[in-house]
Amino acid sequence: MPNISDPDTQIQRPTTTRPILIFKIKNNQKKVISINTYYTDSYSSTKRKGVITHELGHALGLAHEDRLGPGGAVMYSNDGRTVYSPTSDDINGVNAIY
Repeated sequence: MPNISDPDTQIQRPTTTRPILIFKIKNNQKKVISINTYYTDSYSSTKRKGVITHELGHALGLAHEDRLGPGGAVMYSNDGRTVYSPTSDDINGVNAIY
């Protein structure tokens, strides 16, 4: 598990009934990321990290980005994405929000 010193952040081992990450962001809003392990247990570790990164993008306020195609942004809307970490488009989106 990563070393996180923020007392408002919790990282948990994902299960089908428990969130994987709970944290607070802008305006002290609580965000929860849940991953359904029923589907993701068969994914490679790289693909699982991509799913978690995608869901973290939603928690930070990003919407789906399909204009760039499956290789253009981690926020591509379906499972066919071919990038698993934030791209410049994703980073620019977060910077525009914050």
